Amino acid sequence: MRKLLLLALVASGAAVAQAEDVIWDNGLPKTTIFNGAESWLGYSSGNLGGTLTQRWWAEPFTVRAGGATITRVTANWFTPVGSDAVDVNFIIWKRTALNAPGNDPVVGGADIFAMGKLGDWSLGTHDPRLPHPDDTTWWGVLAPDSFLRFMYHDYPLTGTGGVSGPITLPAGDYYFTVYADGLGTGNVTGQSNIAWLSGSSGDNAALNPDNSWRATSWPLSMGVGGFQFYAPSNVVATPFMGDPRERWNVAFQLFGVTARKAGQVSGTVNWNSFVGVAPGLTDDMSFQWRIPLLETGTTNVISFRYPYIINSQSFSYGWSSPVADDRSYDAKISFRYWLRRTLNYNPANNYTGADFNMVNGDLVVDNDINSDDFDALVAGFGSSGAGGTSTDPAGDIDGSGNTDSDDFDILVANFGTVGDN
Repeated sequence: MRKLLLLALVASGAAVAQAEDVIWDNGLPKTTIFNGAESWLGYSSGNLGGTLTQRWWAEPFTVRAGGATITRVTANWFTPVGSDAVDVNFIIWKRTALNAPGNDPVVGGADIFAMGKLGDWSLGTHDPRLPHPDDTTWWGVLAPDSFLRFMYHDYPLTGTGGVSGPITLPAGDYYFTVYADGLGTGNVTGQSNIAWLSGSSGDNAALNPDNSWRATSWPLSMGVGGFQFYAPSNVVATPFMGDPRERWNVAFQLFGVTARKAGQVSGTVNWNSFVGVAPGLTDDMSFQWRIPLLETGTTNVISFRYPYIINSQSFSYGWSSPVADDRSYDAKISFRYWLRRTLNYNPANNYTGADFNMVNGDLVVDNDINSDDFDALVAGFGSSGAGGTSTDPAGDIDGSGNTDSDDFDILVANFGTVGDN
């Protein structure tokens, strides 16, 4: 998988249509630097035995005014070899700011709001938000198929077979954990463990923690155990992360019914006047792009989104709007020689057909197609190169690998056009 670090915005991977409301969407996992190497890092959660009787992960989320009823949960995790479990359970704690969860073990007491079973432990399925049905291209060499292919888990809260029924939450702040329990038939380690994949964007950068909270044993007993500060120095953000604190986020979604849902945005980015392929991209490859969501008319980042690119000419994009933030936001796309285009969104609304129609020919990349671009084209006229890559010949607007009359025609047609703010 190729990841391009850009201040520009490019998006793909249309949001999966859901009949229910999106109550919370922490986004897809990303790689993290672990022990000096780029890795798909999962944080263990379950009954690990020894001095780590429980090792749970506390991930913050918020329910807005009017409350919510959770009817389905998804989470991205894998199981270390030999640590198969019987059940996958959950706990929801009440949260104060980003302080550690409390240690009252009584459901409905001072700390725990709800707990129960999400479903049976099993291998997962392909994540519908990813472009390749078999995951083989997306995972690549960083994550062997036998280890991480089945990492998406979907849990309808049916209230049958021991599974929890729908969970009704009043407006407020919470922590959420999933964890493995029981020793499955393939277990050889004596530990029931699911590794919750990390590096997700989180709903809102304001809730990205400076550290995480993990339980070494639970509940607190005679001053020992409970949730403890966790931020080891061997877990480091990649340069691709817009917010380095994303390394402490884990990937999950909450669906159901709520008065304040996450708006879903989708559309198409059309790379007009282009015949080449985007840098590092062919039709059988995919990679993530980084998309800052900016408070309208400012440079203030509300959050980041990381959809996938699978087509070099035009492609679908989609994301969940930040549900914990009422500010409207801008998404800006500017890449290579295309002028910047900006679309504005209300986070509470759904937007379909929100298309970015890109105008090509800004050779000097100043967001204006003018005489400076003409001069750059003249200087490079007649040169040739790879096309559509970082080794483009000077003035090659259309990515063909040649600077010729076709590029001249594009510049003339778009001459005088100015990009969006």
